[in-house]
Parts: sequence; structure tokens; C-alpha cells
Amino acid sequence: MALAHQFIVRGMKEELLIPSEQEYIFVSDHLMRYIQDSMRWIHTSWNDQIELEGFPDEGFAVITEMEVERILEIIRPWKALFLASPENFCLTIQEDSDICYREVPVTRREVIEEMEGWIGICDLALKQHSQLVYQGL
Repeated sequence: MALAHQFIVRGMKEELLIPSEQEYIFVSDHLMRYIQDSMRWIHTSWNDQIELEGFPDEGFAVITEMEVERILEIIRPWKALFLASPENFCLTIQEDSDICYREVPVTRREVIEEMEGWIGICDLALKQHSQLVYQGL
């Protein structure tokens, strides 16, 4: 996977430690860019002080348990939509410039696997009453 965004499960007051493989997931940059408008509905924070809408392109953000639930409310319908896609399709994503777009060829299988991993890490965080830490590019 080229550029990717990482979501890591961590306890409420724990220091950020090196997670086991079951405690993190990578989401491709092209998938994040494709659904980025709805990801802006997620409230994140840095150092429990600076509130953000969505996820920063670079750096870290903390996602509370309540916002993890909101992520699930957003990405489960996206997964359902992708289940209806053709086996091979393109994600049209906006580049850094507002006027430049590109198409990224993907398979339904790879997108669904990413979505299932993302749902799984969110479910794990909720089960453990934990936060997620987001690490951008």
C-alpha cells in the first residue's frame, strides 16, 4: 500500500505504545480522499485542547469513543455502497489542487477488505472502551 492513514486503539489514559497487529489498521489515502467530505463530520482533537473537524493530512489526532461510534455510522453505509460496485472500478479523488482530479483503479474486494478492517478496529475500540489515535501521512 502506498500512502496510508493509520488508526490505532489506545486506552483512555495510556501512553501510546507500540500496538499489536490486532490494534491498528491502515486505510489507503485514495479511499480516505474519496470519502473525505463525510469524514469531516468526525470531531477529533490534539492534546485534548485543539478541536478538529475530520482528520489532519499529517500528524496525529485523538478520536473519542463517541466519535468512534460516529465513524461506524458513516463507514458502514459506505461499505454497503461499495458492495454494490462492479468488481473493478475507479475512485475519483481530488488532488491537492481544487481543479485537479485523478481516477484510481481499485477492486471491490480490496476496498471491502479495507472497510472491514476499519470497522473491525472501531468495534475493538468500542469493546475496550478505548480511544483511537489517528496518524496521518
